[in-house]
Amino acid sequence: MSEYIDRAYIVVPLDKVDLANGLAAQADPDTGGNQTFSSGTELSENGAAPATHRAASTLVKESGKAAIIAALPNVPGGAYYFESEGWTFEAALADLGLVVIEAQPN
Repeated sequence: MSEYIDRAYIVVPLDKVDLANGLAAQADPDTGGNQTFSSGTELSENGAAPATHRAASTLVKESGKAAIIAALPNVPGGAYYFESEGWTFEAALADLGLVVIEAQPN
């Protein structure tokens, strides 16, 4: 049986990516936590560039869930949502008033 208990959706303001990556590295030092938001999904209020936020989604163990709950208040404007509480990525974005910026074809 898997130790993973939930899926987290995490959104941070673009200007807080370095701070959020630092906190993610503390919770996940072995598998690239320090890059969690470096290339995350880009978001804005209307789905057009420039991005104002980045999002990440991850499976979490109990300790990871606790780490997110403890760390995100230290990221001004950051938010987290857990699938176990009925959230989907789409619902989380709607709650925040954000839209995914889709890649434009060349």
